[in-house]
Amino acid sequence: MAALQRPTLASYETHENVRVDTLDNEDHTFCGVMFPVQAKAELPVSRLVIRSVAVRGNLGPLTVWVTNDDDAINQDSYCVSNLQRIRNDSSFWTKIYEKNHNPSRRKYETLDFAEHPIILRPGQMKVIYIHSAATNDLAIVYDNSYSMKSTRYSDAFLSIHSGAAHLSPEPFNNENVWGWGSGW
Repeated sequence: MAALQRPTLASYETHENVRVDTLDNEDHTFCGVMFPVQAKAELPVSRLVIRSVAVRGNLGPLTVWVTNDDDAINQDSYCVSNLQRIRNDSSFWTKIYEKNHNPSRRKYETLDFAEHPIILRPGQMKVIYIHSAATNDLAIVYDNSYSMKSTRYSDAFLSIHSGAAHLSPEPFNNENVWGWGSGW
């Protein structure tokens, strides 16, 4: 009889930290980085909650943005080129963090947005955009990926995919700090 009264949702939360490091390829710095995260659907998990990310670099005035809805990118056949439609249009995004940070070139600086966490349902993908308004391209260290469909990290609950680097001190702007070429 106890099996008939078993709850369908867990009454507890588990906490786990994931560190995706760039020890081998830390040769690029940019004004911003944009990358998709996806909650896996294989395990019986009702939601995945992301409360912070950590970055390093010269930092400065940082913001963190997340896509508003599932229609922002094609979740079934994601590749980096899917970001082209949303990367210059702020209407696809919600700002969840804003704070000025001192330089932290070697040690990761945590950007805590627990008051506005990113919540992913099983199978759902959202894009995180971390941006600095510093007037140079030294703000955020980023592991540049050359694969259009690369999964950069994966575990039982989460996948982090290749994204795009941004070279403008203004969020979503297509002009870069050098005055020529694309901001992406």
